[in-house]
Amino acid sequence: MEREKGTMELKFTKASELKQKPQDETQLGFGQIFSDYMFLMRYTEGRGWHDAEIKQYEPFLISPAATVFHYAQEVFEGLKAYHCADGSVNLFRPTANFARMSASAKRLAMPEYDEAFANKALKELVSIERGWIPESEGTSLYLRPNYIGVDPYVGVRAAREYIFYIICGPVGAYYAHGLAPTKILIEKVYTRSSPGGMGFAKTGGNYAASLIAGEEAHQKGCDQVLWLDAQQRKFVEEVGSMNIMFVIDGVLVTPPLNGTILPGITRDSVLTIARQRLQGGRAPRQYGRDHRNGKVRRHDRSVWHRHSRCGKPGGRVCVWRGNHHRGRRKNGQNGDGILSDTDGYPIRPGRRFVWVDRESLTLRKGV
Repeated sequence: MEREKGTMELKFTKASELKQKPQDETQLGFGQIFSDYMFLMRYTEGRGWHDAEIKQYEPFLISPAATVFHYAQEVFEGLKAYHCADGSVNLFRPTANFARMSASAKRLAMPEYDEAFANKALKELVSIERGWIPESEGTSLYLRPNYIGVDPYVGVRAAREYIFYIICGPVGAYYAHGLAPTKILIEKVYTRSSPGGMGFAKTGGNYAASLIAGEEAHQKGCDQVLWLDAQQRKFVEEVGSMNIMFVIDGVLVTPPLNGTILPGITRDSVLTIARQRLQGGRAPRQYGRDHRNGKVRRHDRSVWHRHSRCGKPGGRVCVWRGNHHRGRRKNGQNGDGILSDTDGYPIRPGRRFVWVDRESLTLRKGV
Protein backbone atom coordinates (compact mmCIF):
# COMPACT_ATOMS: atom_id res chain seq x y z
CA MET A 1 0.00 0.00 0.00
CA GLU A 2 1.44 3.40 -0.99
CA ARG A 3 1.78 5.99 1.73
CA GLU A 4 -0.78 8.75 1.75
CA LYS A 5 0.50 12.20 0.86
CA GLY A 6 1.83 14.12 3.83
CA THR A 7 2.19 11.09 6.15
CA MET A 8 5.85 10.30 5.55
CA GLU A 9 8.33 11.43 8.19
CA LEU A 10 11.47 13.36 7.32
CA LYS A 11 14.49 12.06 9.22
CA PHE A 12 17.71 14.02 9.82
CA THR A 13 21.02 12.25 10.37
CA LYS A 14 23.95 14.43 11.39
CA ALA A 15 27.09 14.15 9.28
CA SER A 16 30.14 12.62 10.89
CA GLU A 17 32.42 15.27 9.40
CA LEU A 18 31.74 18.64 7.78
CA LYS A 19 33.58 20.07 4.79
CA GLN A 20 35.50 23.32 4.65
CA LYS A 21 33.48 26.00 2.90
CA PRO A 22 34.98 27.97 -0.02
CA GLN A 23 36.89 31.04 1.09
CA ASP A 24 37.00 32.90 -2.23
CA GLU A 25 33.50 33.39 -3.64
CA THR A 26 34.88 34.76 -6.90
CA GLN A 27 36.18 31.28 -7.73
CA LEU A 28 33.05 29.21 -7.14
CA GLY A 29 32.40 28.31 -10.75
CA PHE A 30 29.22 26.35 -11.37
CA GLY A 31 28.31 22.81 -10.34
CA GLN A 32 31.72 21.85 -8.97
CA ILE A 33 31.31 22.24 -5.20
CA PHE A 34 28.73 20.42 -3.07
CA SER A 35 27.60 21.03 0.48
CA ASP A 36 27.57 18.76 3.54
CA TYR A 37 24.06 17.31 3.25
CA MET A 38 21.63 15.86 0.73
CA PHE A 39 18.01 14.74 0.80
CA LEU A 40 17.06 11.23 -0.32
CA MET A 41 13.92 9.08 -0.37
CA ARG A 42 13.11 5.77 -2.03
CA TYR A 43 10.18 4.26 -3.89
CA THR A 44 9.34 0.56 -4.05
CA GLU A 45 6.38 -0.78 -6.00
CA GLY A 46 3.72 -1.96 -3.58
CA ARG A 47 5.18 0.06 -0.73
CA GLY A 48 5.32 3.54 -2.19
CA TRP A 49 7.69 6.26 -1.02
CA HIS A 50 9.67 5.60 2.12
CA ASP A 51 12.87 6.30 4.07
CA ALA A 52 12.91 10.07 3.53
CA GLU A 53 16.09 11.43 5.06
CA ILE A 54 18.44 14.40 5.07
CA LYS A 55 21.86 12.90 5.48
CA GLN A 56 25.52 13.42 4.74
CA TYR A 57 26.35 14.10 1.08
CA GLU A 58 27.97 10.90 -0.12
CA PRO A 59 27.83 8.33 -2.93
CA PHE A 60 25.01 5.79 -2.77
CA LEU A 61 25.10 2.23 -4.03
CA ILE A 62 22.98 1.10 -6.98
CA SER A 63 23.31 -1.84 -9.35
CA PRO A 64 25.26 -1.55 -12.63
CA ALA A 65 22.07 -2.91 -14.19
CA ALA A 66 19.99 0.02 -12.86
CA THR A 67 17.36 1.32 -15.28
CA VAL A 68 18.80 4.83 -15.27
CA PHE A 69 22.08 3.60 -16.77
CA HIS A 70 20.53 1.61 -19.61
CA TYR A 71 17.24 3.29 -20.50
CA ALA A 72 17.76 6.80 -19.10
CA GLN A 73 14.66 6.85 -16.91
CA GLU A 74 15.56 10.04 -15.08
CA VAL A 75 14.24 13.57 -14.59
CA PHE A 76 15.68 16.52 -12.72
CA GLU A 77 15.24 20.18 -11.83
CA GLY A 78 17.40 23.17 -11.02
CA LEU A 79 16.74 26.19 -8.82
CA LYS A 80 18.56 28.50 -6.43
CA ALA A 81 18.48 29.92 -2.91
CA TYR A 82 19.64 33.51 -2.42
CA HIS A 83 20.59 35.84 0.40
CA CYS A 84 18.41 38.96 0.42
CA ALA A 85 19.29 42.46 1.59
CA ASP A 86 17.18 42.07 4.73
CA GLY A 87 19.14 38.96 5.75
CA SER A 88 16.46 36.47 4.72
CA VAL A 89 16.93 33.59 2.28
CA ASN A 90 14.65 33.28 -0.71
CA LEU A 91 13.80 30.53 -3.19
CA PHE A 92 12.39 31.39 -6.61
CA ARG A 93 9.06 29.60 -7.25
CA PRO A 94 10.08 26.10 -6.04
CA THR A 95 6.51 24.83 -6.30
CA ALA A 96 6.68 25.49 -10.05
CA ASN A 97 9.87 23.42 -10.28
CA PHE A 98 8.27 20.45 -8.57
CA ALA A 99 5.13 20.74 -10.69
CA ARG A 100 7.29 20.68 -13.82
CA MET A 101 9.25 17.74 -12.44
CA SER A 102 6.01 15.84 -11.94
CA ALA A 103 5.05 16.50 -15.57
CA SER A 104 8.47 15.26 -16.71
CA ALA A 105 8.18 12.14 -14.55
CA LYS A 106 4.74 11.35 -15.95
CA ARG A 107 6.15 11.47 -19.49
CA LEU A 108 8.81 8.93 -18.50
CA ALA A 109 6.27 6.60 -16.81
CA MET A 110 7.61 7.31 -13.32
CA PRO A 111 5.41 7.16 -10.20
CA GLU A 112 3.79 10.28 -8.82
CA TYR A 113 5.51 11.83 -5.83
CA ASP A 114 4.24 14.27 -3.21
CA GLU A 115 5.26 17.72 -4.49
CA ALA A 116 4.45 19.40 -1.19
CA PHE A 117 6.61 16.94 0.74
CA ALA A 118 9.49 17.39 -1.70
CA ASN A 119 9.17 21.16 -1.33
CA LYS A 120 9.20 20.80 2.45
CA ALA A 121 12.34 18.65 2.28
CA LEU A 122 14.00 21.17 -0.04
CA LYS A 123 13.34 24.04 2.36
CA GLU A 124 14.58 22.00 5.32
CA LEU A 125 17.77 21.18 3.40
CA VAL A 126 18.31 24.87 2.59
CA SER A 127 17.74 25.77 6.24
CA ILE A 128 20.35 23.23 7.35
CA GLU A 129 22.80 24.38 4.67
CA ARG A 130 22.22 28.10 5.15
CA GLY A 131 25.89 28.59 5.91
CA TRP A 132 26.72 27.34 2.39
CA ILE A 133 24.77 30.12 0.69
CA PRO A 134 27.38 32.58 -0.65
CA GLU A 135 26.85 36.27 -0.04
CA SER A 136 28.69 37.93 -2.94
CA GLU A 137 26.70 39.56 -5.72
CA GLY A 138 25.84 37.11 -8.50
CA THR A 139 26.24 34.02 -6.31
CA SER A 140 23.69 31.59 -4.87
CA LEU A 141 23.14 28.08 -3.56
CA TYR A 142 22.22 25.88 -6.52
CA LEU A 143 19.72 23.09 -5.77
CA ARG A 144 19.42 20.00 -7.96
CA PRO A 145 16.47 17.64 -7.36
CA ASN A 146 16.94 14.36 -9.25
CA TYR A 147 14.65 11.34 -9.69
CA ILE A 148 16.01 8.08 -11.13
CA GLY A 149 14.92 4.50 -11.86
CA VAL A 150 17.19 2.01 -10.08
CA ASP A 151 15.78 -1.44 -10.86
CA PRO A 152 18.59 -4.05 -11.17
CA TYR A 153 17.04 -5.25 -14.42
CA VAL A 154 18.20 -5.11 -18.04
CA GLY A 155 14.93 -5.00 -19.95
CA VAL A 156 12.88 -2.26 -21.58
CA ARG A 157 10.16 -1.36 -19.10
CA ALA A 158 9.50 1.24 -16.44
CA ALA A 159 11.43 0.65 -13.23
CA ARG A 160 9.81 -0.71 -10.09
CA GLU A 161 12.23 1.01 -7.73
CA TYR A 162 13.31 4.67 -7.65
CA ILE A 163 15.47 7.11 -5.75
CA PHE A 164 14.55 10.79 -5.41
CA TYR A 165 17.32 13.00 -4.07
CA ILE A 166 18.35 16.66 -3.80
CA ILE A 167 21.92 17.91 -3.71
CA CYS A 168 23.15 21.49 -3.49
CA GLY A 169 26.25 23.64 -3.62
CA PRO A 170 27.43 27.27 -3.91
CA VAL A 171 27.73 28.67 -7.43
CA GLY A 172 28.72 31.78 -9.30
CA ALA A 173 27.52 32.74 -12.77
CA TYR A 174 26.70 29.89 -15.16
CA TYR A 175 28.83 31.56 -17.84
CA ALA A 176 32.33 32.76 -17.05
CA HIS A 177 31.54 36.14 -18.62
CA GLY A 178 28.58 36.65 -16.27
CA LEU A 179 25.75 38.79 -17.65
CA ALA A 180 27.54 39.85 -20.82
CA PRO A 181 25.51 39.13 -23.99
CA THR A 182 25.57 35.45 -24.94
CA LYS A 183 26.92 34.34 -28.31
CA ILE A 184 24.61 31.81 -29.95
CA LEU A 185 25.04 29.59 -32.99
CA ILE A 186 21.98 28.72 -35.08
CA GLU A 187 22.06 24.94 -35.47
CA LYS A 188 21.28 23.68 -38.98
CA VAL A 189 22.16 19.97 -38.78
CA TYR A 190 21.04 18.54 -35.44
CA THR A 191 17.63 18.81 -33.80
CA ARG A 192 16.82 18.55 -30.12
CA SER A 193 13.19 17.43 -30.08
CA SER A 194 10.14 16.87 -32.26
CA PRO A 195 6.35 16.84 -31.81
CA GLY A 196 5.27 13.91 -29.66
CA GLY A 197 8.71 13.52 -28.13
CA MET A 198 10.16 14.57 -24.77
CA GLY A 199 11.14 18.16 -25.54
CA PHE A 200 9.01 19.52 -22.70
CA ALA A 201 10.49 17.12 -20.13
CA LYS A 202 13.56 18.04 -18.12
CA THR A 203 15.36 14.74 -18.58
CA GLY A 204 18.99 13.86 -19.19
CA GLY A 205 18.34 12.35 -22.61
CA ASN A 206 17.29 15.72 -24.01
CA TYR A 207 20.55 17.27 -22.87
CA ALA A 208 22.67 14.35 -24.06
CA ALA A 209 21.24 14.84 -27.55
CA SER A 210 22.39 18.46 -27.48
CA LEU A 211 26.00 17.89 -26.42
CA ILE A 212 27.58 17.42 -29.83
CA ALA A 213 26.00 20.61 -31.17
CA GLY A 214 27.14 22.45 -28.05
CA GLU A 215 30.72 21.25 -28.50
CA GLU A 216 30.73 22.38 -32.12
CA ALA A 217 29.30 25.75 -31.12
CA HIS A 218 32.08 26.22 -28.57
CA GLN A 219 34.67 25.44 -31.22
CA LYS A 220 33.21 28.31 -33.26
CA GLY A 221 33.40 30.74 -30.36
CA CYS A 222 29.75 30.55 -29.27
CA ASP A 223 28.29 29.90 -25.83
CA GLN A 224 25.09 28.10 -26.79
CA VAL A 225 23.05 26.63 -29.63
CA LEU A 226 19.80 28.04 -30.98
CA TRP A 227 17.56 25.09 -31.85
CA LEU A 228 15.18 25.20 -34.80
CA ASP A 229 12.09 23.09 -35.34
CA ALA A 230 12.75 19.47 -36.37
CA GLN A 231 10.40 19.47 -39.35
CA GLN A 232 11.42 22.49 -41.42
CA ARG A 233 14.57 23.81 -39.70
CA LYS A 234 13.33 27.37 -39.96
CA PHE A 235 11.30 28.21 -36.84
CA VAL A 236 12.98 29.22 -33.59
CA GLU A 237 12.37 26.91 -30.62
CA GLU A 238 14.83 27.44 -27.77
CA VAL A 239 18.45 27.87 -26.73
CA GLY A 240 20.48 25.09 -25.12
CA SER A 241 20.17 26.14 -21.48
CA MET A 242 17.32 28.62 -21.67
CA ASN A 243 14.11 29.72 -23.32
CA ILE A 244 14.47 32.58 -25.75
CA MET A 245 12.57 35.83 -26.25
CA PHE A 246 12.86 38.72 -28.66
CA VAL A 247 11.58 42.27 -28.67
CA ILE A 248 10.86 43.07 -32.32
CA ASP A 249 9.12 46.29 -33.33
CA GLY A 250 7.84 46.66 -29.78
CA VAL A 251 6.47 43.11 -29.69
CA LEU A 252 7.62 40.54 -27.13
CA VAL A 253 8.08 37.32 -29.10
CA THR A 254 8.69 33.80 -27.76
CA PRO A 255 8.00 30.27 -29.05
CA PRO A 256 4.85 28.49 -27.86
CA LEU A 257 4.61 25.63 -25.39
CA ASN A 258 3.63 22.98 -27.92
CA GLY A 259 5.45 20.03 -26.36
CA THR A 260 8.83 20.48 -28.01
CA ILE A 261 10.39 22.99 -25.60
CA LEU A 262 10.83 23.18 -21.85
CA PRO A 263 8.16 25.28 -20.10
CA GLY A 264 10.62 27.65 -18.49
CA ILE A 265 9.74 29.11 -15.11
CA THR A 266 11.67 32.28 -15.90
CA ARG A 267 9.81 32.39 -19.23
CA ASP A 268 6.47 32.23 -17.45
CA SER A 269 7.59 34.86 -14.96
CA VAL A 270 8.69 37.29 -17.69
CA LEU A 271 5.41 36.87 -19.58
CA THR A 272 3.41 37.35 -16.39
CA ILE A 273 5.27 40.56 -15.53
CA ALA A 274 4.96 41.78 -19.12
CA ARG A 275 1.20 41.28 -19.04
CA GLN A 276 0.88 43.11 -15.73
CA ARG A 277 3.14 46.04 -16.53
CA LEU A 278 2.43 46.54 -20.20
CA GLN A 279 -1.27 45.84 -20.21
CA GLY A 280 -2.34 47.22 -16.85
CA GLY A 281 -2.73 43.75 -15.40
CA ARG A 282 -4.82 42.46 -18.29
CA ALA A 283 -3.85 39.71 -20.67
CA PRO A 284 -2.45 41.32 -23.85
CA ARG A 285 -4.45 41.06 -27.00
CA GLN A 286 -3.01 38.74 -29.59
CA TYR A 287 -3.41 39.23 -33.31
CA GLY A 288 -2.13 37.30 -36.28
CA ARG A 289 -2.38 37.16 -40.04
CA ASP A 290 -4.31 34.13 -41.25
CA HIS A 291 -2.19 32.45 -43.92
CA ARG A 292 -5.33 31.19 -45.64
CA ASN A 293 -6.88 34.56 -46.50
CA GLY A 294 -4.34 37.18 -45.46
CA LYS A 295 -6.69 38.85 -42.97
CA VAL A 296 -5.46 40.12 -39.63
CA ARG A 297 -7.61 38.78 -36.83
CA ARG A 298 -7.46 38.26 -33.08
CA HIS A 299 -6.32 34.85 -31.84
CA ASP A 300 -7.52 33.43 -28.55
CA ARG A 301 -5.41 30.29 -28.64
CA SER A 302 -1.66 29.77 -28.84
CA VAL A 303 -1.73 28.70 -32.48
CA TRP A 304 0.08 31.00 -34.88
CA HIS A 305 0.71 30.78 -38.60
CA ARG A 306 3.85 31.33 -40.59
CA HIS A 307 3.04 34.91 -41.56
CA SER A 308 1.67 36.06 -38.18
CA ARG A 309 2.36 39.66 -37.30
CA CYS A 310 1.14 42.25 -34.85
CA GLY A 311 -1.91 43.72 -36.50
CA LYS A 312 -2.89 46.22 -33.82
CA PRO A 313 -1.84 49.85 -34.51
CA GLY A 314 -1.10 52.46 -31.90
CA GLY A 315 2.01 51.03 -30.27
CA ARG A 316 0.31 48.45 -28.05
CA VAL A 317 2.53 45.65 -26.88
CA CYS A 318 1.38 42.14 -27.71
CA VAL A 319 2.83 39.08 -26.03
CA TRP A 320 3.09 36.44 -28.72
CA ARG A 321 3.15 32.73 -28.04
CA GLY A 322 3.82 31.49 -31.54
CA ASN A 323 7.19 30.43 -32.88
CA HIS A 324 6.22 31.41 -36.41
CA HIS A 325 6.26 35.17 -35.72
CA ARG A 326 9.60 36.93 -35.89
CA GLY A 327 8.94 40.51 -36.98
CA ARG A 328 9.59 42.26 -40.28
CA ARG A 329 12.98 42.48 -41.87
CA LYS A 330 14.39 46.00 -41.74
CA ASN A 331 17.95 46.45 -42.96
CA GLY A 332 20.15 48.21 -40.46
CA GLN A 333 17.56 48.03 -37.71
CA ASN A 334 16.94 45.63 -34.85
CA GLY A 335 17.63 42.06 -35.82
CA ASP A 336 18.99 42.89 -39.30
CA GLY A 337 16.88 40.06 -40.72
CA ILE A 338 18.83 37.31 -38.99
CA LEU A 339 15.72 35.90 -37.38
CA SER A 340 13.09 37.65 -39.49
CA ASP A 341 10.79 35.49 -41.54
CA THR A 342 7.42 37.23 -41.41
CA ASP A 343 7.74 38.57 -44.95
CA GLY A 344 9.23 35.40 -46.36
CA TYR A 345 12.92 36.00 -45.65
CA PRO A 346 14.57 32.79 -44.36
CA ILE A 347 16.77 32.83 -41.31
CA ARG A 348 20.41 32.09 -41.91
CA PRO A 349 21.46 28.82 -40.19
CA GLY A 350 25.03 28.70 -38.97
CA ARG A 351 25.39 32.43 -38.43
CA ARG A 352 26.56 33.71 -35.08
CA PHE A 353 24.89 36.59 -33.30
CA VAL A 354 24.54 38.21 -29.90
CA TRP A 355 20.90 37.84 -29.07
CA VAL A 356 19.52 40.23 -26.44
CA ASP A 357 21.08 43.25 -24.84
CA ARG A 358 19.98 42.92 -21.21
CA GLU A 359 19.80 46.69 -20.68
CA SER A 360 17.84 47.92 -23.67
CA LEU A 361 16.12 44.65 -24.60
CA THR A 362 16.80 45.16 -28.29
CA LEU A 363 18.32 42.69 -30.73
CA ARG A 364 21.91 43.28 -31.66
CA LYS A 365 23.27 43.05 -35.18
CA GLY A 366 24.89 39.73 -36.10
CA VAL A 367 28.65 39.31 -35.75
